[in-house]
This record gives sequence, C-alpha cells and structure tokens, in this order.
Amino acid sequence: MIVFRPVAGAIAIVWLTFLAGCHFYQFGNQSLFRPDVQTIYVDMFEADTYRKFLGQRLTEAVVKEIELNTPLRITERALAQSVLRGRLVRERKRVLGETINDDPRTLQIDYLVEVTWTDNAGTPLMERQLLRLNRSLDFIPEGGQSLTTAEQELIRRLGRQIVQQLEISW
Repeated sequence: MIVFRPVAGAIAIVWLTFLAGCHFYQFGNQSLFRPDVQTIYVDMFEADTYRKFLGQRLTEAVVKEIELNTPLRITERALAQSVLRGRLVRERKRVLGETINDDPRTLQIDYLVEVTWTDNAGTPLMERQLLRLNRSLDFIPEGGQSLTTAEQELIRRLGRQIVQQLEISW
C-alpha cells in the first residue's frame, strides 16, 4: 500500500496542474466571437433587384448560419444587444460560354451585398463599418444545373461568409 501513495500523489499533482492550466481555455467557437454580445437581431435584408424574395432568402440563410455556427442567440429587436443589417445591392447573371448556336453553355451569377453590424447605440461591431461582400458561382444548365439551385447555393455561401465576418479579427 505504501508504494501506491507516491504514485497517487503524482497523479493528483498532474491532474491539478492540468485543471489549473486549462481553466481559461474555451472549447468550441466561443472564443471566435465577441464576449460582450450574446444576442443579435437580424433585420430583413433589402434587395435592390428585380428578382422576388432574394432578400428574404438571404436573411434566412444568415439566420441559419448564426444559429448553427455561433454562440449568438437570435432574438427580437427590443431584446437584442446588436443588429445585423444587409442590402443586396447588385445581382448579375452573365454568359461565360456559348454553344455554336449561341445557346448559353456556362453561366455565372454574381451578388454584391452590403452588411453592417452595430450595437444598440449604433457603434459598429465589425472591423469595417460597411462591409461589401461579392460572391459569384458558375453553373452549367446542360449539366442539369438550374438557376434556382445555383442561386440557393450562392445564397448559402454568402450567408456563411457574412457570419464569418462577425468573428473577432486575430
């Protein structure tokens, strides 16, 4: 029995050192975001385009990304510590390649979004006060891809990119 006491003591010392050393370490995505902001209100994104519901679809994608990948809680405007606003400024579709009959073979859609994230007093919470994000996606209709599926993928990627901008800069 006497032999095991020094071993048990050494294990206890190692365990206490481990706990003390890792006390301030944060697991997961907690350390990537501002510790002073726990709630956010996502205002409906406006869209300066002719396509219907692009602003709503982009808002939905941003809300889903916030809920899945951040410690922030989505709440109503009156209870939120911060507000995220956005505007889809430009939506463009262009032909990248054509067949010999001038049918579009490869197309590209391109969105430009302006985003601001402020606290209740109007102080910007991002590095840049107004963030302009440009994202594009190529698709091939002959390969079975449609404009709708390409748009949805582009909106999902843009939503992820917007939420990544809420992280604290290193």
